[in-house]
Amino acid sequence: MKHAGIAYETKTDSSGQQVMTSIAGIKAGQYGGQGSWRSAVYGRFGSWMCEENAAGRLYIEEGGTLLLYYGNDKTELIDQIEKEWIYNGQTVSGRPSAHTPFKLTVRKSNPAIGGLLASGITVTIDGKKKVTDAKGVTAWNGLAPGVHVVTMTGYRNGTVPAAAKRLYYLTVSAPERASFQDRAQVADWATDGMSNALWHGLIQGVSAQSSILAPKKRWRAQNSR
Repeated sequence: MKHAGIAYETKTDSSGQQVMTSIAGIKAGQYGGQGSWRSAVYGRFGSWMCEENAAGRLYIEEGGTLLLYYGNDKTELIDQIEKEWIYNGQTVSGRPSAHTPFKLTVRKSNPAIGGLLASGITVTIDGKKKVTDAKGVTAWNGLAPGVHVVTMTGYRNGTVPAAAKRLYYLTVSAPERASFQDRAQVADWATDGMSNALWHGLIQGVSAQSSILAPKKRWRAQNSR
């Protein structure tokens, strides 16, 4: 935070540990004495370790994520995001294809248990906001290929959040290489790389309206986002 220029304050508690008391001007106990700055670690196996469950200090292992959040004992953490979309009339899981309707299911954790359906979470993608239903689901009409930032929050006015904010990076694939009119022009040595780039949403063709890859063109400035 010091490197990013974010103001913060700490104090030494009764056990001799340094604890956060303020971040970016938001102080512990700000909402009628409720709430404090807390920490949790998201491990590589897809679950949260909250500070109250840790045997001593929290440690970040390789591939883990540290979360600092303002909340209380009832503030929950968003842990899993499931994706479903329709392919050839069947519901499939995984990254959605471009401009194809899909659903996001959000799950949450508390210090006792994880994998709970997260209702009432505000989900924002490309400026559009939706709130998860009783099953933790939001439905979307489809997105352009590329990587989209998904913001999920459980903010409540005048009190601590119901759920801590989380960002998720949603990859939307471009259409398969076989769907492009000029797919035969892709050199043999480049077919695997081209397919992989389309799958990861890195490229989408020369325009969003055409089914043209134009692999022989000398200009290749057609990254999706």
